[in-house]
Amino acid sequence: MTAQPSTTQLDAMARLQEPDNREDPYPFLAWLREHDPVHRTPRGTYILSRHADVARVLRESGDVFLSPDRTKLTTQFPEALQHRSMAVFASSIAVSNPPAHTRLRKVVSREFTARRVAELRPRITALCERLIEEITEPLLDGEEVDLQQRFAEPLSVGTLSALLGVPTEDQVWLASLVEGVLSAFPGAPIEVIARADQLTADMEAYLVALIERRRKVPEDDLITALSAPDGGLAEDELVPMLWALWCAGFKTSSAGVSNGVLAMLEYPEQLDWVERDASAFSNEVLRHNPPTILTPFVRIAVRDVEFDGGTVVEGSDVRLMIGAANRDPEVFADPERFAPSRDTKASLAFGGGIHFCAGAGLARVEIETALPRLRARLPLLTRCSEPTWSPAVFHHMPRTLPVVHGSRG
Repeated sequence: MTAQPSTTQLDAMARLQEPDNREDPYPFLAWLREHDPVHRTPRGTYILSRHADVARVLRESGDVFLSPDRTKLTTQFPEALQHRSMAVFASSIAVSNPPAHTRLRKVVSREFTARRVAELRPRITALCERLIEEITEPLLDGEEVDLQQRFAEPLSVGTLSALLGVPTEDQVWLASLVEGVLSAFPGAPIEVIARADQLTADMEAYLVALIERRRKVPEDDLITALSAPDGGLAEDELVPMLWALWCAGFKTSSAGVSNGVLAMLEYPEQLDWVERDASAFSNEVLRHNPPTILTPFVRIAVRDVEFDGGTVVEGSDVRLMIGAANRDPEVFADPERFAPSRDTKASLAFGGGIHFCAGAGLARVEIETALPRLRARLPLLTRCSEPTWSPAVFHHMPRTLPVVHGSRG
């Protein structure tokens, strides 16, 4: 394991971008939680990594920790005035405060009901079965298959597209924009941000055109519902809302599926859980290896806030290291161990408080549908080479997951 730095020379955001930490961030996250739980980066951003502290900020979001005031972006989030990728992010529901957030959340929650998710379940199951059918023959013939690109991502893209109303012919292209868009963050290389700005512009133009199509020819989908006169959104809120739902939706849920497959391959002694309690297995996957390991949302402390380990200064941007909090030994016994039998109610994989992920139920259905069916149809799945990982600093997401069925030897 790479030696960890002293806290005086540390930039946790930069460390997370190093190749070793893209592949396995958890040794570094454990070190950070133990040695520098209230970490201040050279840019002045605070990163909290203890479960109690992370849960507190989530609980106090909208009160002590606010999204940037859009009249004060010059000082609180200047990048949002300079870059299109960060401007649309700053206009989304994820970066809003009550009472506006309360109204926007009500609109989203109206569409992400348990009934809506239940209605999608047959479509998710059918899509899952079709994708498994497509990869079964090549796998049984001894071919290598990229499970992320040919199963997990198409499953999540298809599910979210069915909910939103993205046409089949546009799904692959629109999905291809997301990784580049999400690569932009304050301090990222300028060429990365420039590309994210262009991709964001492409995505916005597409969404505007699709909204117009749905207004002319309505369908039974979320874009039609949100863009209707009584949809609950102002005109300048519509594209940021759809942008946020698309960008936050399928990448994290597809990563949840792939991380679940990796858990099946790495912990074969726990495979019985996939068959008898896929929900417990999936919840432990999300605790042990959550797709979002660091919150991308800007949260500003409205006053100095004391934590056990340091003080967050008034006006500072605060980020939460979900990946570290979910393995905090103060909350989870033997936290590095993958144990589907454990109680995961304290998991922060989907956030908490007013910003708890609205799509959590849909993501769980995808994972709980996919893993047992893969297990039943392809019981001898084996990793044939190491996964590659997304460069997006806030996430731990496989970019590729090469597998074979059985041994090539």
